[in-house]
Amino acid sequence: MNRGLLFGASAYGIWGLLPLYWRLLDDAGAVEVLAHRFVWGLGIIALLLWVRPRAGWWRALRQRPAALRVLAAAAVVIAFNWYIYIWGVNHERVVETSLGYFISPLVTVVVGVVLFRERLRRPQRLALSLAAAAVAWLTFDYGRVPWVAVGLALTFATYGVLKKKAATGRSKASPSRRRSSCRSCWAIWCGLSSWAGPRSGTTVGRRRCS
Repeated sequence: MNRGLLFGASAYGIWGLLPLYWRLLDDAGAVEVLAHRFVWGLGIIALLLWVRPRAGWWRALRQRPAALRVLAAAAVVIAFNWYIYIWGVNHERVVETSLGYFISPLVTVVVGVVLFRERLRRPQRLALSLAAAAVAWLTFDYGRVPWVAVGLALTFATYGVLKKKAATGRSKASPSRRRSSCRSCWAIWCGLSSWAGPRSGTTVGRRRCS
């Protein structure tokens, strides 16, 4: 089997099983789960950079303050994307979150065509039309406006636009994004915990932010 196909199938398999994991953490609340996601993600990225160092990546980014600001904005947007996803799963909207990840590639293609003037070949237009028809039918069959799905699709497309605007490679962008995400997530955690109170289940947030 092709390695790329194997890695892709493994990634989507893990992604598909994640809702089972989020439901086990329902008592912690979406904000607290999100905070752990970014903190531990930062630790893994730091470990990878230590094992496979990328000399000068931080210096190069510091010389581009505009790119740093864009990456910080991207970190905030992807934090909201993940919050919507975890919240949707923990509030029994797994079908709606799944629909969001069907809509997301379509929104990304539209953004690429409209904002970045990319052209689609005829087979690509046909595939896009079939996918759009399938998503439209699933949305109609759902019976109501899938706000969680729409939020997931729009935030992920926005994140893609910001990453493209930053024009940095993945290995350079990830550490700075993780650092920005941790700061953003801490602010979001405190704010939402104070607003939601006992409803959110973020016990750590209530202790630390009060």
